[in-house]
This record gives sequence, structure tokens and C-alpha cells, in this order.
Amino acid sequence: MKQSELCKYQAIKEAIEAGHKTTYATSKNMEKYKTFIKKLIPDNCQTIMDLGCGRGDFSKWLSLEFPAKHIVGVDPVFTKMCEEKHQPWRQDNIFFTVGDTTNIPCCADTMLCFDVLEHIHPEELEKSLQQIKEHTNMLFIAKIATGSDICGFSSAKGEELHPIQQPLEWWKTQLEKYFNKVYINMNLIICYK
Repeated sequence: MKQSELCKYQAIKEAIEAGHKTTYATSKNMEKYKTFIKKLIPDNCQTIMDLGCGRGDFSKWLSLEFPAKHIVGVDPVFTKMCEEKHQPWRQDNIFFTVGDTTNIPCCADTMLCFDVLEHIHPEELEKSLQQIKEHTNMLFIAKIATGSDICGFSSAKGEELHPIQQPLEWWKTQLEKYFNKVYINMNLIICYK
């Protein structure tokens, strides 16, 4: 991840740690997708990665919903916050680690990436999608914001958080270069190897 992009998310993390209220880096908007996602995850899937897990709320849901599967929450900034926030309920099937779309730390049968790809710097898109392909064994599911998002926090105030603002069909075309079967359903892009 480019240092200029990383600094924006570090500023957001610092604002959150200072007590600023925001839904940024949470799974607040994921409720409507949970039932659909449960149906998509293959029975023979053993590992699920939440790439760009933010504060880890969706990773937590995955660990509780799929107790027999290993859950990996990956984020370039929020990993320590995830560990501390979720320590009281900690399940044996989950861990959090540092990484991003250009530096994915391990492989997973299923990789979920919600509101992350639009944050990639355009110069890193090809490398990121190649990394995602190489680290996904079966299924990749992405939810991608297609519009602008301006940061309202401290040192990153006023900066664009979505360097890539393209419609879902454009993203589908990009992902078809890396996956065998790609389709859109419920504003999610579902990709099979």
C-alpha cells in the first residue's frame, strides 16, 4: 500500500482511538448481505479471510457463524485495535494480522473484501488483483463502493479515500482477468477460480 494512502487510514484510526464517533471500518452496512454470504461459502472451505477487516466486527461474525472454519482478519492499520476490542469473546478459530491488498500474508479458501478495493491506488490495482487471485483458493467476494468518500479526520481531512471510482461492471471486467467465473448479485461481485 502506498505510504500516502496508509497515512489517511492511520489518521482515521488515531481519531477513533481519541474517541471520535464514526461507522468507518465497521460492518454496519453488512447485515443485508450475511444470509447471502452464508449460502455462498462452500462447505469444504476451511479458511475464510476478511481482507481489510477494519475494526474486526465482520471477522467476529464469521468466527461465530462458522466455528469449524479458520477466520483470518487482515488490515494494514486496525490489527492491534481488533485484538484488544475482541479479546473478551475471543474464539479459537480467529486471528488478526497485518497486511493489505499488495501484501496478503497467507492463503484462504474464501476471501471476503468489503469496501476495500476502491481504496487501492490505481498504480497498485494490477498487483493487488494478482495478489488476491494468488491467495484465494476457491471463492472471492467483494463489495465495492463506487462513489466518492472524503475523509473528515485530522491530518487526512478533505482527502479522497476512494482513488478508484468506477461502476461495478468495470470492476467485474477487471476481476474477469483473474478469475474463471465472475458475476454480480446483490451489489456483490462473486468470483470463482
